[in-house]
Amino acid sequence: MTKRHVRTARKRKKRSIRFAVIGCGGFVRYHLNGIRKEVPEFECVGLCDIVPEHAERYRREYFASTSPPIFTDYRDLLKEVHPEAVIVSTPHTLHFRHAYDSISAGAHVMVDKPMVTDSKQARRLVRRAETKKRLLQIAIQGTYTDTFAYARKLITDGTVGPLQLV
Repeated sequence: MTKRHVRTARKRKKRSIRFAVIGCGGFVRYHLNGIRKEVPEFECVGLCDIVPEHAERYRREYFASTSPPIFTDYRDLLKEVHPEAVIVSTPHTLHFRHAYDSISAGAHVMVDKPMVTDSKQARRLVRRAETKKRLLQIAIQGTYTDTFAYARKLITDGTVGPLQLV
């Protein structure tokens, strides 16, 4: 490879996006699989779970070459690694606090559904994201799966009759 080729390759290299995971239960695997396949420029800079072995499992499986640090307190993660983006995959009643604090720390947030457990929290979280100019995304699993596409086809072509309730 010539010097010119090396310079060109460096120019084309995408900047990495520093992300962290708060909550390393079973479901976060789907997010990490998607990231690994679709968003190679994402760089995991921290994993957090109150059970360190859960985070360690994902570190070994997905990030063995970079070995991001593991935290048991999400506030330590936010202070120490300063992620640009955070995936919140914790129990529903913890979503608000984890997402709000992550946005307050300057991170964009993707939170599993339900986003929060009451409408006041939802409004506060949306306002916080707007104020801090951060993206807030709710991960709604399943909507674009083959199963949902097939159900939509059955509804739209009249096979199952008129829709009664969603």
